[in-house]
Amino acid sequence: MTLAYPTELTLEQYEVFQSLLLPAAQSGRPRTVDLRLVVQAMLYVLVSGCAWRLLPHEYPPYSTVYYYFRKWRNDGSWKRIHDQLVQWVRVGEDRLPSPSAASLDSQTVATAVMVHQEVGYDAGKKTKGRKRFTLVDTLGLLIAVQVVAADTPERQGAKQLLAQVHQERHRWPR
Repeated sequence: MTLAYPTELTLEQYEVFQSLLLPAAQSGRPRTVDLRLVVQAMLYVLVSGCAWRLLPHEYPPYSTVYYYFRKWRNDGSWKRIHDQLVQWVRVGEDRLPSPSAASLDSQTVATAVMVHQEVGYDAGKKTKGRKRFTLVDTLGLLIAVQVVAADTPERQGAKQLLAQVHQERHRWPR
C-alpha cells in the first residue's frame, strides 16, 4: 500500500494508537467520521506546520479534526499516549519503564510579532520571546516541557518544570 503523505500511519501503527485511546462514550449520536483519517490529519498539520483550515480535502473537515485534537488534549489522552509509548520504547531498549535520571535544558525562542502572552526579554541572549524548559530521559525521550516568559530566571523555570513533573509523575526522576 502506498501512503499519500509521509505523515500517514500504517494500519499497524494506527491499531497501536487506537488501542491507547479511551473507549468512546456509548451515549449520543454514533460516530460517522473515520478516526484514522482524523489522526492522520493531525499528524499532517503537526509535521507540515500548516493552518488547520489548510488541510487537504482527503481529510475530514478541519473543524472536526481540531475538535478531536482539543478533546484529547483536554482529557489528557495525548499525555497518556505519550507516556505509554515512552515506557514501551524504554522497555524495548532493556531499560526500566520509568527513568531514574534525566537531563534539563532551556532555550530562549523569539516570538511572533503579534504574540503578547508569556513574553519577556532575555537580557543574556538579547531576545524578546519565550523560554522553554525541557526534561528528557537518558534515551533522549521527552518527559516534560514548560514554557515561560523569556525573562524568567533559569533557576525559577527549572523549579517550575520539576514541580510539574513531581506533581504528575511521583515515580519518575527525583
